[in-house]
Amino acid sequence: MNGSVGADFGVEYTSYHGSPAGFPDMDYWEYHGGLNTTVGPVDLAADVSYAPDFFGTSSEAITYEGRAGVEVLNNFTVSGTLGQTNLDSLAAPFDSWVYYDVALGTEVAGFDVSIAYVGNDMNTVGLPTFARESIDDGVVLRVSRTF
Repeated sequence: MNGSVGADFGVEYTSYHGSPAGFPDMDYWEYHGGLNTTVGPVDLAADVSYAPDFFGTSSEAITYEGRAGVEVLNNFTVSGTLGQTNLDSLAAPFDSWVYYDVALGTEVAGFDVSIAYVGNDMNTVGLPTFARESIDDGVVLRVSRTF
């Protein structure tokens, strides 16, 4: 263990401009805090997030998340995430779900680029087709840059 522990605190606002008519307001605020450290070659992090009016519901949401990553080869990182979201006022099966991903990433021209397999255990029975398809497990290409 390298002995240092970092902290991260933040506020995020997610807005879904042009969301379909007839849908509840999907925009929401989220507050989070977390800790991170390195143990040997492995980077570890844990976060807790709170949203008082989560994604189109009047429900409070609390999310717990853990992440780990390790550098492999030259400048490639293998990482994984495991998290759980709990909603306080929705009925099962929509009151809690686990999500996960496994990714391979690197830096390209100042951008972080990764390909990840993402999934969850959310029960999609009874949801419209477009909602089921957006929740299903799949492969995602991520490109990001931090300023």
